[in-house]
Amino acid sequence: DAGAYIKLALKSVAGNGNVVAVDLARAGMQDAPLLRGRGGGGAIWRDMDNSQGAEWEYSGLPVSQPGMDLRVTSDDGQVLNIRNAIPADAIPGDYPTG
Repeated sequence: DAGAYIKLALKSVAGNGNVVAVDLARAGMQDAPLLRGRGGGGAIWRDMDNSQGAEWEYSGLPVSQPGMDLRVTSDDGQVLNIRNAIPADAIPGDYPTG
């Protein structure tokens, strides 16, 4: 089972820096230590790939994945955590974050 695929396009990102990292975690894991990786070895936060411009993607999520939290990091070190940014029952479309 190859798992699920997700692609995000970040819009209207305010701040002083460019987005340099977007990570996914199972909802409710927000406050866990930053253990990053491609999902193996017990990684809590899964690194997304920057496919083009503001587009970020990840493949290999468990198909039955619960809701997802997002962590967005800018090049000036600012980190934005978005709890339950992608609900478990999400369908494709645009989702406001603020």
